[in-house]
This record gives sequence, C-alpha cells and structure tokens, in this order.
Amino acid sequence: MQKILKGILLITILLLQGCIAKDYFGESTEANILTFEIEGQSSSKITPQVDWRDTGYVDVVVPSTMDMANLKVRLVSYSNLARPTIDASSVTNFSEPVVFKVIAENSAFQKVWKIVVKHPDQENAQQQIDFSDMSTWTVATSDKDGSQIKIDKTGEFGYVPGDGATQTPWKTTAEANAVSVSQIYYFTTRPMPNNVTPSYARMETIEVDNKATERAGSKVVAGALFTGRFYFNAALGFAGKTRQMLDFGTSFNSRPKSVTFKMRYTPGETMKDGLLNIIREGDAQGRPTKDSCDIYFILQNRDQGIGNYIRIASAWLRTSEKIGDVTSDDGFVEQTLEFIYGKPNAAQLADKPYMNIGGSRGEVAFYAYASVDGKPTLVSATEPIKETFVDSDKIDETPVTHIIVMFSSSAYGDNFWAAVNANQDPNQGLRGSTLDIKDVKFNYDAESGAE
Repeated sequence: MQKILKGILLITILLLQGCIAKDYFGESTEANILTFEIEGQSSSKITPQVDWRDTGYVDVVVPSTMDMANLKVRLVSYSNLARPTIDASSVTNFSEPVVFKVIAENSAFQKVWKIVVKHPDQENAQQQIDFSDMSTWTVATSDKDGSQIKIDKTGEFGYVPGDGATQTPWKTTAEANAVSVSQIYYFTTRPMPNNVTPSYARMETIEVDNKATERAGSKVVAGALFTGRFYFNAALGFAGKTRQMLDFGTSFNSRPKSVTFKMRYTPGETMKDGLLNIIREGDAQGRPTKDSCDIYFILQNRDQGIGNYIRIASAWLRTSEKIGDVTSDDGFVEQTLEFIYGKPNAAQLADKPYMNIGGSRGEVAFYAYASVDGKPTLVSATEPIKETFVDSDKIDETPVTHIIVMFSSSAYGDNFWAAVNANQDPNQGLRGSTLDIKDVKFNYDAESGAE
C-alpha cells in the first residue's frame, strides 16, 4: 500500500511539474514563414517584420519565361507548431499577391503574410549570383525540412553564403558532415577567416578514419560549394553515390562572356582513395596520382523537361598546380575564365577532356530531382540525366534557364579520391588540398570576356 501511495505521489508531482513548466514557458507566439521557394525561382526574400502585428512579406522573383498563373511551390515551412489559414504549398496562381494568416501555437498571435511574385527587370539581362563575393554567410539549413545544420557532438553550426532572409542559391554537403551516421563531425566548407567577419570561402580535403567511413569507403572527404540543393541520403552515401544527392543548378537567364574570381589553391601531399590506400604512378585503374581543384560554370537550358538538359556554354578550371599563397592575406590570384558557347572544339577538348559530355572519367554527371507530393524526389538513382550540347546553329536562339557553379578542393572528391597531408590537426596547418574563393563576378562587356 505504501508503495502504491508513493507511486501516486510521484505521478502527481510529475504532472504538476508539467503544468508548471507549460504555464511558465508558455505556448509559442511565433507566427512566421521560415522558408518559401517556388520551383525554378531566381530568388526569394522573407521579411517577417519586428512586430507580430505588422504584415510579413515574401518577395519572389521568377524568370520572365515562367507563367505566373501556373507556378509550383517547392518548399514552405513555418514557425514551430504554427498553422497557416491556407495551404501555401498548393497555391499555383501568383498573378496577384497571395495573402493569408499564420496562427501561432498560442492562437492569440496571428500574423498576416503577403507573397508577391514578380518577373525580373530588364537589368537582370546582366545577372550576378547573390552572395558571390563570399562576404556574407548564414547558418545552413537542411533541404529536407529547413532545420538548422549543427554538429550535435561539438555544437558547431554549418554555414553557407547568404543573409538568412533571401533564399540563397549556394549549398554545401554540410548535412552529411554533421550527422552521426557519417561521423565526420567537421565542416569541409566554411566561411573564413571566421563566420563573424567572413571575406572568402574555404573548401578543404580531410582524412576521416572511422568505422562509418570505412564501411562507405569514404575516408577522404573533400570540400565543395555549389549552386543547387543537397538531399542527404545515408543509403546512397554508403553506396558511394554522392552525385545522386546533389540537385545541381539555380535559375539564371543571362549570357555572360566570362567570369572573374579570386582564388588560392594548394594541393595536398599524398593522393589516396576512400580506404586511405595511396594512389601511385601506374595505378591499375588509371586513377590520378595528383589532386586537382575543380571550378566550373555551366549554362543550361532546361525547357525540354526534367532529365533532358541542353548545355549552352561552359567555363572551366581544373588544375593540380599551386595557385597563390593560402598563408598570406594578399595571396589571392585573380582568374578570368571565358565562356565557351556550344560544344568545345577538338583542341579545347584535347586540352580539357572533362568539358565533354559522357564517356571518359573526369566528366561530371548530373542527376535530376522532381517534386512528388510536395517533396523533392530523385528521378533516377541509376542513370544520370540526359545532357546534350546545343546545336551550333541554335546557340543564339536557345535561352539560358539555369547555371551550375561548382568549387571543389578535389576534382574527384565524389569518388573519394583526393590528397591529404600527414598532419591532420586543423590548428597546425592544412589538412589536405585547400581551395579559397571570393569575389565571383560575371562579365558582360566585350573587353572582359570571350567574344
């Protein structure tokens, strides 16, 4: 009997504590839209306002070729436990502003939100990519649920170029680095010299030797910064199929002649594979024995539908040579790459075979995602998308709809072949191949570029 009374008393205390906790902290008063993205958009910016009684705004820009009355919402999320008065993810007609309320958990606080979608002004004929100077960064979020990416073991947040309000076109593989299933626990792409006063992006290659990376054959991990989305899938990761988790590209409608950026690159000392075997001269598989950074800009037309893309132009730098000095503040070297419109000629492909489409090792493969029941879904996990060069007589008349940008410290990082250094202490120097990037700018005048 005494044990029963003690049990009842304990339950009562716990219930009272629960009531006190709820009354003390209260229900949430947040009624914000946290993420909002329309498929194919050029940009979106969320302005919640300071006071909950003021209207919040979502301003979205979509390419002029898109029908405002037939758009598709790709991603939308709200404050925790808040509920909208309409299902914004099901709205397709944005010819006029869409207005609705978001009701906070406590039901008393309700905020009016207005979603305004516009076509770009004519000045966007000379587009730049937002945050491409690499001086503004924000906490990275998951493309699956919008949650902030953090290494629970260390409490460190991942970052991407962005301001936290405008939808950033930039992504990294931070989510894979943070989760316990990979046990990497280190962000290989980060703002430098720090996330408080950043001025450039750093991509680095590191060695991660544990049971998880051994099972995946991924003990060498490269850094990458790219335009697009990243959908981490542990099953694909363990199969060594990194590319299938990358949804490359962002909306872009211009035709630059060249691109200029500042960089520093130091390749790692020893080329290894995903199991830390040294790749030596005369490798039986023909794998590279020196590491290279990979920097490319690809203009595409995707009007033919998902999985059938036309490559209009490309600008590419893949090198194993050291460039600049990563130990010096003024060690950056400015580079200008010309865009090659149409298929590169025989001499250009002989010099840079990776600029071709399909066939030999080193050429990139892209996979496509589609929206299924409001969720991004890989179209095919076995076959990359069909990509073809634009016909030579249709270069001028084929519009650009997307751009793919990639900066990677190791060109073969998705195969887990990369170069690392003997010293793996991040406080004692470089851990492996290291690429620093800033001040990315597209050039449109004849003096700056290709034509």
